[in-house]
Amino acid sequence: MNLVQSKASTENDWGVREAQLETLHQEILFQREALLHSSSSVIQGPILNAGRTNIYSESDARLRNLKLLKDIDVLDEEMNCHPSSSSKFVILQNNYWSMVRSLLPLWEESLNVGNHLSQQQKIRSRNS
Repeated sequence: MNLVQSKASTENDWGVREAQLETLHQEILFQREALLHSSSSVIQGPILNAGRTNIYSESDARLRNLKLLKDIDVLDEEMNCHPSSSSKFVILQNNYWSMVRSLLPLWEESLNVGNHLSQQQKIRSRNS
């Protein structure tokens, strides 16, 4: 008898869970439709009111650009306040420039080889 009651209880639990899932599924579908509707109105809004939104977006862009320029000025002042002649920075700078000096001839040579090859290809294509 316990097995029969247990099976009935499990089936009842499954039925309750199925009803809960169905309700949740309906809520998700409703939210999806609402989001689709709102996103389509957001997308179509600027198209329908193109003249007005461009005016607002231009003024917003100007304000944003002014704020960015002020931020850049503040950062520039902060950089000028801190001396850049710390020993770590000087070492890094020297290492960088020595690497550039050592690799520059190789880079120039590779450019010359590339130019030489492209000139040879042009000559071959003319002769063909």
